[in-house]
Amino acid sequence: MLLENHKTSDNDLWMNFINGNDACFEIIYRKYADVLFRYGIQFTTDGNLVKDAIHDVFVKLHSDRQHLKAEANIKFYLFTCLKNRLYNLLKRELFFDKIDLEDNEYIDPGAEDQVTTALNQDEMQKTIRTVLSLLTDRQREIIYYSYIEELSIEEIAVLTGMNYQSVQNTIQRSLKRIRESLPLIIIFFFLCKKECFC
Repeated sequence: MLLENHKTSDNDLWMNFINGNDACFEIIYRKYADVLFRYGIQFTTDGNLVKDAIHDVFVKLHSDRQHLKAEANIKFYLFTCLKNRLYNLLKRELFFDKIDLEDNEYIDPGAEDQVTTALNQDEMQKTIRTVLSLLTDRQREIIYYSYIEELSIEEIAVLTGMNYQSVQNTIQRSLKRIRESLPLIIIFFFLCKKECFC
């Protein structure tokens, strides 16, 4: 049996899971359930709906595991599944008029000391939230994928249906807008401490 520890790679978890190891399925769930919730809440403020969608994703993941590819980026795969499931649920409930990315950013308490000399935590959160509100929904979505979840441009392109160059251009335009609006200390924090939104 594969034991859960910080050295267990996603590839090992995935391979053991699709080969029938339920312990690895449980580890994958515990590792990504909260990440998926933070991702899903961007598309709707209905937390219960997001939780239901995550449950559906994992139920389907377990039932379909014999048909899954041996090589997969777990986070990217789960993001894609959750986005599709939320789309269907929201459309079914007639809520899906347009995906509204909410300003649900969070400040990591452990990073407070790094910015105390410039801004307190509440001020920084307000500043970042204000600046991100100046971005378009698409820009915020792509910045989230790139800087918070660290997806590659190729993965973002697949997830959003955009081409490689469009994703790259969107990231560059978004960062330019951020640099123009944020104090230097917050730019450093934003680019170097991605977990500030997690």
